[in-house]
Amino acid sequence: MHTSLFSSTLRPHHAYPCRMRLSSFSILTLVAISIVILLGAARQEIGMGIARSTIRPRILPLPRQRISMETRKLRKASVYALNDDNTVSPSSGKGALALESLSSLLQDTEAKPKVAAVKNRSGSKGVAALDTLSALLPDPPSPEPTSPEPQKKKLSQDAFSGLVIPGDIAQKASQLKTVDDVTKALGEYIKIDDTKSALRLAAQCRSKKGGPLQNFASRHIVVPKKDYALDELERQNINTTSFIAPVDDTLDDIRLGGSLAAFSGIVALGLAFHWGIAQGLFCVAGIFGLSAYDTLNNNAGGSLLIVDTLGRTLYPKYRRRVAVHEAGHFMVSYLMGVLPVEYTLSALESYRKRGDSRGLKSAVQAGTRFADEVFKMEISSGSIRTRSLDQFTCISLAGIASELVLLDKAEGGRSDLVQLDALLFALRFSPQRAAFQVRWAVYNTVSLIRQHKQTLEELADAMEEGKSVEVCIKLLEERLPPPPPEEYSEDGLLSNKPMYDQKST
Repeated sequence: MHTSLFSSTLRPHHAYPCRMRLSSFSILTLVAISIVILLGAARQEIGMGIARSTIRPRILPLPRQRISMETRKLRKASVYALNDDNTVSPSSGKGALALESLSSLLQDTEAKPKVAAVKNRSGSKGVAALDTLSALLPDPPSPEPTSPEPQKKKLSQDAFSGLVIPGDIAQKASQLKTVDDVTKALGEYIKIDDTKSALRLAAQCRSKKGGPLQNFASRHIVVPKKDYALDELERQNINTTSFIAPVDDTLDDIRLGGSLAAFSGIVALGLAFHWGIAQGLFCVAGIFGLSAYDTLNNNAGGSLLIVDTLGRTLYPKYRRRVAVHEAGHFMVSYLMGVLPVEYTLSALESYRKRGDSRGLKSAVQAGTRFADEVFKMEISSGSIRTRSLDQFTCISLAGIASELVLLDKAEGGRSDLVQLDALLFALRFSPQRAAFQVRWAVYNTVSLIRQHKQTLEELADAMEEGKSVEVCIKLLEERLPPPPPEEYSEDGLLSNKPMYDQKST
């Protein structure tokens, strides 16, 4: 008979009586073994608990809601041992953690105020433990006495120059009591080319500010400011032609003589070496080519350097004229409140001082350099004060006026007139307005130089000897008489009111 694979599953349970009895016996055996194991484990746990209780004292925990993080770390500590040096060391890893936590807590200077705050909030719960912990903690450090913050030095604005005077410069100016002290301080600023600070210090050391400089910015307008006709200037013995187109006869003669010498040299070389016409023309073309290159690339700086050096070597009167010319710029600028900071009397000297930074094109012109930051700022802003325009106009014409007063003839100053003409053109002055400004400046500058002719001659001597700017300023302060008090005030100039507004655009 064929038996199905799954036929055993259809048999009733009473068909296997032996198998049912074996299963009940197994269950009883397992229950007995489990009971024995549980009893042994309980006995072992009770023994270990008794051992631990004899070694480590019981720690009463603080209320859970009042326990800090550091206290919770302490609760995890294990067994501690007493060393020979009466120090406590952990006997397990958890104890090391507890000691580190306690050490960091005892070193925290901010922990004591925190414990006191917890004590105030917790009331009577755990007060004794908190008192003990608070006694172990270090006191918080007392706050270091703070020095009062230094008061910021106030800034004041000078009414004449328009510059803001910093507190350190104002304080330094108050400590300078003599002209020697002021000139020494100015020399330190000039040496590092800090002309702006030098101008601020000089403005703060004026006699109007209680300083020792009586003549700096002491004279501005010495004749009424009005429209002067040319014949009126002629009646004042002012040669207006010198201010219109000065002719430098000395340098022109040197240029002409140099050209003739070069041509004669070419002819002599041609005759000596039997040159033909082509070779002679080639030499002439080479000379003209060098001259054209110098004119286009260096603004004729190379030829001016040669001609000026020859003029100073061959003509002593030329050296004197240059010294008088620059002395006029120096003195008038000082009297009108524009501080001179440098002067040069030869093209070679100028090139040695400024040739590396400015090149041959613009560094060979002898002249005087000023601390004219105020004027530059006004030019960049597009608005110029009347006072600044008067200063620039008179200073530009001072060189020609000095030659005219001391030498009866003016030869230099063409570059000064070019700069002045460029300024008036940039300001969009009409011909009538420009003529008014220039004619008044001519009369004012000549009158100012005539009043101090002797001082100007001494200044020219000092500059010709190569004296420093500080020495020249000291000479002006010693030789010039104190200015009359009615010529200038901080609020304005005591003279006729200009015909145009205080600001020209």
